[in-house]
Amino acid sequence: MAGFEQYVSYLPQNYHGAVMLLLTGVLEEKESGKKIKLPERQITEEFRKYCRCISRSLREEIYVLVFPSRGADQTNAVKWLEDMCQMVSRVFRERNHILLDVGVSSWKLRVEDMTLMLDECKIAARTGEGIGVHFYTRMESEGEEDPLANAFLECRGFLNDGDWKRCISILEGAFDQPETAACGPDRLKAYVMRGVIFLMEGQERPFSTRYQKENGVDWTGLTACRETEQIRTWLLEQVRRSVEIKQDAIRLEEHVMRALLFMEENYEKDISLDQTAGSAGISSFYLSRLLKQEVGKTFVEILTDLRMSRAIVLLQEKKYQVKDIARMTGYPNVTYFYKTFKKYTGMNVGELRRMWETADKAQEGQN
Repeated sequence: MAGFEQYVSYLPQNYHGAVMLLLTGVLEEKESGKKIKLPERQITEEFRKYCRCISRSLREEIYVLVFPSRGADQTNAVKWLEDMCQMVSRVFRERNHILLDVGVSSWKLRVEDMTLMLDECKIAARTGEGIGVHFYTRMESEGEEDPLANAFLECRGFLNDGDWKRCISILEGAFDQPETAACGPDRLKAYVMRGVIFLMEGQERPFSTRYQKENGVDWTGLTACRETEQIRTWLLEQVRRSVEIKQDAIRLEEHVMRALLFMEENYEKDISLDQTAGSAGISSFYLSRLLKQEVGKTFVEILTDLRMSRAIVLLQEKKYQVKDIARMTGYPNVTYFYKTFKKYTGMNVGELRRMWETADKAQEGQN
């Protein structure tokens, strides 16, 4: 790909790697399967909302050299890139009815390795199933030189299933092989680091836990290892912790789910944060923090959403008086119901009912 080389000398001082994307566009629905030429300028503008990048087009394909933001590194590269590509894909699907198919190279830290990215993103795009975001799998292509590669490759599926004991058994078996012992600590640490990155890239983890500091990898611990047995111990501990992190995240989601179900079933009552937290089996302080973290709203905001959504539905029914609807949605004080409804919808109860009456009359006139 001539054209990218000229930018190498202008890389920022805080450069910490790059990834190449190969994008093709497919028309949605009736003409699905027909590749089309993508608007390079629009593609570049969308990606630049999230990162620095350089793009080049070649026939129906666009190549994008991405310099990830400081918040992204090799340990979260796959999820970060996938999220970014999904956001751009959503824009083009909504705006132009175009589906984006994306092939993604591996992360390259050294500038001299950038030439490999072109082939990698092509391989990822050509071998990926369906239309979506496809990643080049380093472990499969580099497995011959790495005695742990096949073990890490086998472990990834078991790790997502939470079977960390099976993963540990596989990795221990790989460490017991003569070729592993022959590597020496320095080479072995490099293979282990690459393998851990591979496992993390493929691990299914909730977004809320992805960037939490306490869930990161203790790379300094690996660096401090001087013997093969120390490296083995460090690796097995990382595998065990990664499963615990995922299980903790699932438990957090279960707490939130229980709380939301309780609120949906009891929104018409005078329920409190303490009652809701009790139904989820946690403290009110912890639930308040979880709701803000996982849902992005406070307890009161979620409860208001539930009540107002129901009120809007009930207001379509002419048989209910406003005071009845207020009571049915948890507002014994009608004045407060009016005030909340106005703030939530931007219109008065009477305005909404008149709007629906007008729509109903128009529909009756057509029938």
